[in-house]
Amino acid sequence: MRINKTILTIGGVLLVAIIVCLVFSYLTYDVGRSASRYGISDKTKSALVIENNTSEFYILGIYLSGEESQEWATVIPMGEKQVFSIKPGSYQLKIRYSDHADLENLGFLTWYVDANKSIDFGIRKGLAAIFSLEGGDVSGIMYDPPNLISK
Repeated sequence: MRINKTILTIGGVLLVAIIVCLVFSYLTYDVGRSASRYGISDKTKSALVIENNTSEFYILGIYLSGEESQEWATVIPMGEKQVFSIKPGSYQLKIRYSDHADLENLGFLTWYVDANKSIDFGIRKGLAAIFSLEGGDVSGIMYDPPNLISK
């Protein structure tokens, strides 16, 4: 009888420990991806974080379709990021990138890259969706496109 109580007590303690660990992991994960961490104080909104981690390309525009459609004609230089406030929901993100920061004043025979990368995602209120443009290379008239990665 005493052995049964001991086994039940140990089993109960282990179960409680497992539940506490799972809840802590869930809360820690959400806190690390909290929109407030990126300056979005409205708890009904989410954060869209766009990082440019390339060494060859500029981000020239960000286009969002889905729950709400938005576009930002912004230049994000290499090694920088920008944060946007969005409604929670399901989206398609399209990022326009180029190897020139300004495509308006190029010479007649100038070779340049002007392309897009897209990804679908969903985001809950109060959280951050983080995307990074990474890699890629430009060599003369050849180029290797960068990757758009969800973090």
